[in-house]
Parts: sequence; C-alpha cells; structure tokens
Amino acid sequence: MCKFKSAIVLKSKIVCPLDKDSHSEILNDLGIKDDNSFPNFVRIEMIPIDGDVFNHDLSNWKLNVDQDFRPEWFDHETTERQFKEFNLPEIFEKCFTINDQSWREYKNTKIYVKNSKVRIFHCSVVAWENSSVVAWENSSVVAWGNSSVVAKENSSVVARENSSVVAWGNSSVVARENSSVVAWGNSSVVAWENSSVEAWGNSSVVARENSSVVAWGNSSVVAKGNSSVVARENSSVVAWENSSVEAWGNSSVVAKGNSSVVIPYSASVKIKDVSGNATVKDLSGIKPKIIIANDFEIVKFGSGKS
Repeated sequence: MCKFKSAIVLKSKIVCPLDKDSHSEILNDLGIKDDNSFPNFVRIEMIPIDGDVFNHDLSNWKLNVDQDFRPEWFDHETTERQFKEFNLPEIFEKCFTINDQSWREYKNTKIYVKNSKVRIFHCSVVAWENSSVVAWENSSVVAWGNSSVVAKENSSVVARENSSVVAWGNSSVVARENSSVVAWGNSSVVAWENSSVEAWGNSSVVARENSSVVAWGNSSVVAKGNSSVVARENSSVVAWENSSVEAWGNSSVVAKGNSSVVIPYSASVKIKDVSGNATVKDLSGIKPKIIIANDFEIVKFGSGKS
C-alpha cells in the first residue's frame, strides 16, 4: 500500500509529483510498464519515523523501499540524502498548511492541513486539529480532530473525531467517532460511532452504531445498529436491528429486525412493511395502535381485572 510521500526513482532522477501518492499512477504518467519482476525503477516512500507527517524535522524522516528487487544502480543512502535535500523541503512548503488562518486557496493538488483554514478546488486534503476546509469541484477530504468541512459539488469527506461537515451538491460523507453532518442536495452519508446527521433535499443516509439522523425533504435513511432517526416531510426510512424511528409529515417507514417506530402526530405517515420483531406505535389517531408483524401473537394487557 502506498504511503506518504511516494516517489519513483529512475537511474537519472527522482520523480515525486506533489499531487500523487500512488506508485501506479506515477508510473502510468511516466508511460512506464509496472513490471514487478525486474523493474528498471524503484518504488520509494519517505515516511515520518514518529508517524506525524506534520513533524518536519528532516531527521524524523526515513526512506522506505516498497519493492523486493533493486536495480544495481540504486543506492539507498544516496537516494535518501537527495530526497531530504531537494524533495522534502518543496513538499513541506507547497503541500502543508500549519497554523494558518488566512483561508489559503489550493487547486489541483494534495495538501495536509493542521489548525488552519483553506479553500480547495479539485484537491485532496487531510485536515487535522481544528482545521476548516471549504471543498469544491470533486475534492476529497479526510478530517480529524474537531475539524470542520463544507463540501460542495461532488466532493467526498471522511470525518473522524468530532469533526463536522456540511455537504452540498452530490457530495458524499463517511462520518465516524462523534462527527456531525448536515447534508443537502443529493448528498450521501454513512454515519458510524455516535455520529449525528441532519439530511435535507434528496440526501441519502446509512446510519450505524448509535448514530442519530434527522431527515427532511425527500431524504432517505437506512438505519442499523442502535441508531435513531427522526423522519420529517417526505423522507423515507428503512429501519433494521435495534434502530428507533420517529416519523412525521408524509414520511414512509419500513420496520425490520428489532427496530421500533413511533408516529406521534401525523396521520399521513406511511408504514410500508413491518417484519421480524419490529413494532410500530401509531399515536396519531383518536385511538392509538400498535402494529407488529403478521405472524406474531398480540397480547393485550388490561387494567388487571380478571
């Protein structure tokens, strides 16, 4: 698997594009056949010893060779020295933004952001520690540590560790570890590990592991694990496992597994299917009712009178 920062060593030079960390992509751009048996090139990676890509002390970086065969002209120590002298300083200058609140703009590259604010266009970003990113035009973002992201126009985001995301225009988000997402306009979200999602427009959400979702407009939700959903307007929900749903407006629900659905008010909610041990409590009418799967016996408890 390719790691930061990947490069290809040829007999006469080191090829290290700033926007790529894939050896295969670099070789393809060079027009070189990816020959794993006896290649006339060397796949290398310059990686931080302590695992922190934001530690730019050159002594913290070491060269790793990502293949078994080495051509006779390749020298490990010379290549590492050259990479540290020429390549790493340029990478640190052009691919990293640290402690910068000026909303720097980047286009068509890959950057690493820490405690900074950036705007990106068609970029790939890894954001750490309270960073803010506004992403446009097919950009991709991995956000860690309380970072916030606004994703627009087909951008994709992976949010971790309390990060927050606002997604627009066909963007996709994977939210983990208490992250929060607001999704608009055909965006898609997969929520894990206590993450929370507010979905609008035609957004789609898959909620897992204690995640919570509020769905509006024509949003659709698949709820699994112990996730909870509030469905409003014309949203639709498929509830599985131990998930819980509160349905309002013209929303529609399919209840499966051990899921539970409550309809507190709207008589317009559509229950399309109930199966397994799922239950639906309809409190919207004059007389409340409980809906369960057809093959289960209904036991009604009265006032205690025999």
